[in-house]
Amino acid sequence: MTKPLTADPPPELIEEALMQCVEGALEQFSCDLSIARRIWRNHRALVEAPEYPEPYRSFENMANGELPDDTATDEKDGLPIEKLREKLLPEALKMARLVWRCRKSPETAQTWDTVAEAMDAEFLKGLGITPDAS
Repeated sequence: MTKPLTADPPPELIEEALMQCVEGALEQFSCDLSIARRIWRNHRALVEAPEYPEPYRSFENMANGELPDDTATDEKDGLPIEKLREKLLPEALKMARLVWRCRKSPETAQTWDTVAEAMDAEFLKGLGITPDAS
């Protein structure tokens, strides 16, 4: 006989979801860092300019509908894992709860990939976008 599901997922499932989120954030940061290093090597003067250089400032404004924010500062010491874990915990809890709900029966068992798809669909629905059924 299987144990009934509790309201909240077990800590192991939350930890697994949290590691998925942290690994994704680190992969994204690694990709961004790679791009930033290449741009800095090839266009150091543009990157280090005190003001956002034209015509790129205008293009950024046209593309995003707002001027770029030169004053925004992210973590200067990289991405400390503990800060990432703290920041990503709410998202990990959502993922873990979704998986936990889906484990009620073998027919609804899901992998992390299908959980991500379900979360994407939920996000799009919140924007008023219905995913294409084709």
